[in-house]
Amino acid sequence: MNRDLLVFARLFAARRVWLAGGMGLTALTVLASVGLLSLSGWFISASAVAGATPATAILFNFLQPGAGVRGFALTRTVSRYAERVVTHEATFRLLRDLRVWFFKSVVPIGPGALGGQRGGDLLARATGDIDALDALYLRVMTPTVVALAIGGLVVLLLAVFVDGGLALVLAGWMFVVGLAVPALTGWLGRRPGAAAARGIAALRLEAVDLAEGLADLTAYGATDRQLAALDRQTTAYNRAQQRSAMVSGFGAALYGLCVNLAILSVLVLGLLLLEAGQIAGPVLALLVLGSMAVFEASAGLPGAYQALGRIRTAAGRILQIARMPPVVAEPASPRPLPDGLDLRLEGVRFRYPGAQTPALDGIDLEVPAGARIGVAGPSGAGKSTLAGLLLRFWDPEAGRILIGGVPLAELRRSAVCRQIGLLSQHTELFDDTIRNNLLLARPDAAEGALAEAVRLAGLEAWLVDLPRGLDTWIGEGGLRVSGGQARRIALARVLLHDAPVLILDEPTSGLDPATEEAVFEALRSVMAGRTVVIITHRVNLLADADSVVFLEGGRVVERGRHGDLVAANGRYARLAAGDGTVG
Repeated sequence: MNRDLLVFARLFAARRVWLAGGMGLTALTVLASVGLLSLSGWFISASAVAGATPATAILFNFLQPGAGVRGFALTRTVSRYAERVVTHEATFRLLRDLRVWFFKSVVPIGPGALGGQRGGDLLARATGDIDALDALYLRVMTPTVVALAIGGLVVLLLAVFVDGGLALVLAGWMFVVGLAVPALTGWLGRRPGAAAARGIAALRLEAVDLAEGLADLTAYGATDRQLAALDRQTTAYNRAQQRSAMVSGFGAALYGLCVNLAILSVLVLGLLLLEAGQIAGPVLALLVLGSMAVFEASAGLPGAYQALGRIRTAAGRILQIARMPPVVAEPASPRPLPDGLDLRLEGVRFRYPGAQTPALDGIDLEVPAGARIGVAGPSGAGKSTLAGLLLRFWDPEAGRILIGGVPLAELRRSAVCRQIGLLSQHTELFDDTIRNNLLLARPDAAEGALAEAVRLAGLEAWLVDLPRGLDTWIGEGGLRVSGGQARRIALARVLLHDAPVLILDEPTSGLDPATEEAVFEALRSVMAGRTVVIITHRVNLLADADSVVFLEGGRVVERGRHGDLVAANGRYARLAAGDGTVG
């Protein structure tokens, strides 16, 4: 077992009672099968020869073996049912634990590091790759432990009560069937299994891209290209599955051959012992049928070890994300939140990983408590980067950012996020009701608080016309609502968050002029009494700002009030004189 699998094996320890219970019941089931088949063979054979003479007929006890057969049969039935219940319950609990662990590992990494990951790939790791790990316990660990335990017990009993040589031969075949054949199929199936794990992940990516981008793909006539990409991934995945099936067939055939040779060996040695008078005839039947039952414990091992390639790849893909270092380190001794709500940037410089030029270069900015500051500039000027730095998605590589005179780096990120509300240009709505989308900001919010947030966001009239009101389902990404309604829902969520500092990052992006004006009118009442940073490329939204900074190439090139900047007849003024859009 490689190091990646050992990580998950250690995580399984939290469910050791369930795991041990499942293994114990599986062992009991196999033991009952061995006992049932062995005793039945002996009982039938002994019954056949018991009537050879009147004396043997009188001395033969039919009741005890008959009770044993019924006992083993009942035990096997009950333990098989209990084993399925317990092992599957243990598996479901493990999968739940693994998903919780995965998300707990991902959250500290932060959006800054995860922003470079494709959403479909993260989904594939959180679902398909974690699902693949259920085979580690159910198909690998349990059968291996049970096969070793039952096989060792049977070999010991044969050595003590029958013959040491026969026990040694059976142990040799158990090694071949239980270890050598699974190891061989595992080695042969390593590459096809890994290719299948990567193939299904790539297939999910293409399918998610097709589903999420269907409208744009259709509009630009690119559906056929995406379908062709999906077809290529499907073909590649099918090839990996075919190779895995060939290995599986070979492993099953080799396993069956070795099991039959093992039983034949037991039969031949048993006949020699019978001829030598060391065992009775019914014992020979017990040995042959018991040996057949023993190998039941290892029947699934070739397929299980073949699946190890896929399991290892899935484990590696999960750990690749879970082990990503956080881009923002939490302070060892975090300071308490300050009373002041003013923001200050001092010489802030930031460069994205792999970028040649900085996104922000030497930014100085002061936002007094309760002030309204505008940040304008063309696309790519660093405006959204500034919002991410204020929320501590990243830390600047030079300079520092302070809130209330305390550097953000000395505060917990969760504490910073409680103080700052963000209305971003990308409205993230979830496939749920309007109510639950709002309650993300404050799960314990009362109905009165919800109603107030809805009213301030201008959603009241629209909700009245909906039959289910706040309990209306809005679809994945808010597909069942318009862009303006989605932006108002996001605004209501920010209001419910009730943070004293508000960052509006392109708050009217993508809206028509009428909807833009309506949304911004709702924002005016929201901004009252808060420290506000308005980040936009539309300068007509900044007329009421206390101060405006104009970014270009990651630097502040103009600074002042809206009216003063217009009067200065610079870059800002020329754009304001046009359509009011920086671009």
